[in-house]
Amino acid sequence: MASFELTVDDSSPLITYAPAGAWTDSPPNDPSLSLYLDDSYHTTTQPGATATIVFNGTGISFFGGKRPEYGSYSLSIDGSFVNGTASYPSPVVNQLLGSVSGLTNELHTAILTSEDVGLDLDWIQLQTHMGQQSIRISNTTIDDASQNITYGPSASDWNLVPGTVFIDNTSHYSIDDGAYASVTFMGGAVAIYGTFSPNRSETQVTLDGEVTTIPSGPEGSAQQFHTQSLLYYRSNIGNQIPHSLVLSVDSQQEGGYIDLDAVIVFRASPGNSTVTPSNTKDLFTGTVIFAVSVTASVVFILVMVILLLVLRRRRQQKMNTAISPVMRSPQTPDLPIQRPKLMEDGFNFSPEFGPLESKRNSVQSASSMTPMLVNTVRLKIPQPPGSGRILPQR
Repeated sequence: MASFELTVDDSSPLITYAPAGAWTDSPPNDPSLSLYLDDSYHTTTQPGATATIVFNGTGISFFGGKRPEYGSYSLSIDGSFVNGTASYPSPVVNQLLGSVSGLTNELHTAILTSEDVGLDLDWIQLQTHMGQQSIRISNTTIDDASQNITYGPSASDWNLVPGTVFIDNTSHYSIDDGAYASVTFMGGAVAIYGTFSPNRSETQVTLDGEVTTIPSGPEGSAQQFHTQSLLYYRSNIGNQIPHSLVLSVDSQQEGGYIDLDAVIVFRASPGNSTVTPSNTKDLFTGTVIFAVSVTASVVFILVMVILLLVLRRRRQQKMNTAISPVMRSPQTPDLPIQRPKLMEDGFNFSPEFGPLESKRNSVQSASSMTPMLVNTVRLKIPQPPGSGRILPQR
């Protein structure tokens, strides 16, 4: 069985921030903004403010900053609560606020609540798995410029925008009523990426006839323009059957825009337990969990080899000819939202004149579903951080 992880940035509409106006999106006057993942985070000073995500998976982790002016918080997974504190003498980022693992691979609800004077949320990591036996998971990127995507009502209703801030350097958007983009694929999980901003329209994702609504920008607490945001994610769908996916805008809605950057399909297939990157670039961090059984004879041989290596090293040290080993960091694929800064590409977002202007080129509602609590829930709140990036003093 193979598992993989998916990063949900704070800008994703999969996260619901409440109440209205309680959270601030990426304060531009904060000198520490660039230290956060994707140069963005959501912060609140209102007690009782919540950040909620409903997800399919086997685990979840919340990450944020810790500062002297922050206070306590609580984390709820399917109704099981645990408390923590975001207060720390010296400001740091990329801190684990809490996590849970060992969930059943089905629908769950996680809620982060500020209980005191302050809190911020940087990103969320989802864990899930596919397959029942030894398999491999591959992810395929269907870019917005792919011929496999059909744009309607006609192709002329959509505009292509180039830019390095987009996956594979392009994005499609439309401001027309009734605009839609459709694609057919085979796989066990699917993710949609696009932009999220204050004037994004409320859009709908229809997967095999099941409709999920993506909130508009203001409803999703978007106060800045974000690219490569995870707009939609669904797993636990048939891995070996074709699926129909449609991204559309309500024909009755006026104003705003709809866009598409890429559709990423995850598929499990027989073979060695591994994760295969897409044909263009790695777009997610994969973690493969596998079991290897060895015989007693193999174990004995390994032990003897290790002993011989230790004896040889000691002899070399005595002869002053020891060679220092080179320690290599594990190679990790880039996440979809680990992207270049927005302004480096000369990209300009104008809430008044349009969603996508370039200087170069002027989930089915979860409330109706009852999440199942796992047999054993292990909520973990970390001890005060001893490592991480340090925020500059303000």
